[in-house]
Amino acid sequence: MAKDRRLKGTGTIFKRNGKFVHQYSDIDGKVKTITLKDECGKPVTLRAKADAIVAELTRERQKIEFIENRLEYMAQVAGSRKIIQRSRIKLSELWETYLRNPNRPDSGKLTLKRNELYCRKFLSFLAEKKIDSIDDITFDTAATFMTNLWSTGISPKTYNYYLQTLKLVFKTLLQDDSPFRNIKAKTATTESRKPFTPEQVSAIFKTLDDDNYHILHKPQMRILFLLGLCFGLRMHDAACFRWDYIQGDGTVKFKARKTIKTMKQYIVLPIPSILEEQFKIAETWKRNEYILPDVAERYGYNSSGISTDVDKLLRSAGIQTKEQPVETRRMFYINSQGETKQRRIGRYSFHSFRHTFCTIAASSGKDLSLIRSIVGHSNVAMTEHYTHYTLEAKKSVIESIPLAVMTNSPRISAEIPLITAFQQADTEALAKVINYLESNLSDKQKREILELLVESF
Repeated sequence: MAKDRRLKGTGTIFKRNGKFVHQYSDIDGKVKTITLKDECGKPVTLRAKADAIVAELTRERQKIEFIENRLEYMAQVAGSRKIIQRSRIKLSELWETYLRNPNRPDSGKLTLKRNELYCRKFLSFLAEKKIDSIDDITFDTAATFMTNLWSTGISPKTYNYYLQTLKLVFKTLLQDDSPFRNIKAKTATTESRKPFTPEQVSAIFKTLDDDNYHILHKPQMRILFLLGLCFGLRMHDAACFRWDYIQGDGTVKFKARKTIKTMKQYIVLPIPSILEEQFKIAETWKRNEYILPDVAERYGYNSSGISTDVDKLLRSAGIQTKEQPVETRRMFYINSQGETKQRRIGRYSFHSFRHTFCTIAASSGKDLSLIRSIVGHSNVAMTEHYTHYTLEAKKSVIESIPLAVMTNSPRISAEIPLITAFQQADTEALAKVINYLESNLSDKQKREILELLVESF
């Protein structure tokens, strides 16, 4: 039977074996043939019914085609806008364009300064490669820059700072077309600051109190060190400590700058007598809102100068502030002149006072949650990072475990060493020890003691 020709785009209807069939082309141009069925699912045998069903199907297809065509049009427009947007970005004005973008995060001054430095280093790399258009920056270009950067011997942390910055800048400007989007970060191994020993703390203040030792704003610097030691403050919080932090009830109340957005509660601390005396001395030079006005002013325009003075003081006190890195790859680096230099990692600085505070407090048996509330850490895990236990401290904890918890083992006696007792203990006895550790120690202490026990077997 000949096909019944219909309007263009609506397909055809014809009868096959007594049933009406509809043949049409979908939006992709593929020819489809379907048997027409009524609302009960039975094949249609009447022409009028077939026409009505096909008319409804045609209307539905046209709606879908309109939507798909609209989406395709919108995608083309969006693509065109991206091309136009990219063409408007000049490499020479890349950083300025980023700063003007309303979608960029509201970063602080120091972060922006660092990000600009990293961004301009990438622009210098592009200039060396004679790349003068943002359209010519590909994934390979970005990967080559990061590979060259890594080969200079920078730390994983610095590498990740570069990558994070460039990902942010190009994602803000180019959205999903960022050439850095698929580059992975390096696994960072942290080499943290070391805490001072009591002997080192004594040497620091002895050097500071020596009339022959000269340091800028010496009386104020002494209070700066005491704020770091007594409260575990970061340098910014200590240098910019304010008079209005001091409450009338013998306490100080403030928020640490680093966690001011995440920590809702204020840090409230009692003022030790040694600081009370120093605050009275500070009243003699009171002239603005800062307890250490000269130090605060200097920190605002030259914080690295204060860090340099601290480093000189520590070295004068006999403290070796820098050490060779543990990671072999980081022992050497290539400077801007292409020369290979030996790297030294800073292990002692003003921040070591913060580590010292946490370590002394934890070693004296203070709860980590309590220490966290004093130093203003966002979580206990960070407080654990700041605590450093000596081998003697670990052994003292092990030796403090009551031998009575293992008395069910017939081979255990009070006369044998504890390590030997562990080696001879049966499963039930060891389970009691584990339960004791679970109830009395922090997670970090458990890990360190377990390592010590494993080494002893």
